[in-house]
Amino acid sequence: MPKIILHQWEVSPFCNKVRKILKHKHLAYSVVNYNGLLAVAATRLSSVGKLPVIEYDGEKIQDSSEIAEFLEARHPEHPLYPADSKDLAQAYLWEDWADESLYWFEVYFRFRYPDALQLATSLLCKGRSKFEQVIFAPLARYTYEKQLNAQGIGRIDKNRVEK
Repeated sequence: MPKIILHQWEVSPFCNKVRKILKHKHLAYSVVNYNGLLAVAATRLSSVGKLPVIEYDGEKIQDSSEIAEFLEARHPEHPLYPADSKDLAQAYLWEDWADESLYWFEVYFRFRYPDALQLATSLLCKGRSKFEQVIFAPLARYTYEKQLNAQGIGRIDKNRVEK
């Protein structure tokens, strides 16, 4: 059995995707969280400085979709993707769409609702002082609001987004 380490942001939907893949494939793994002050170390794990990253017997693979393909190639049992080439092409299309579009809905709901914002902030602030935590929540909300507006979903009427 390979040694698999998942380097993750606990709150990340992309890291959650990798956790679900590992579970689906019945692969044992350990987790290293980069919440709080450890966030700086995460930037050195991959060429793009983002998580998730898995270490698979010492080899580092970044990006949830790349990780999925890597694990599928090495562990074809409990397949993630259909065998038919047309269906596979559609699966890749839907995966990319979900990663690029649905991500913004998650950010929207996570940072626009007080309970969800509190949960996200508590996960992102693990290991930080109380003072930093108090500052972080409004800063995170401001930062993600800017990103939501730039992406477009932040400028759409709330009732339309939540249909």
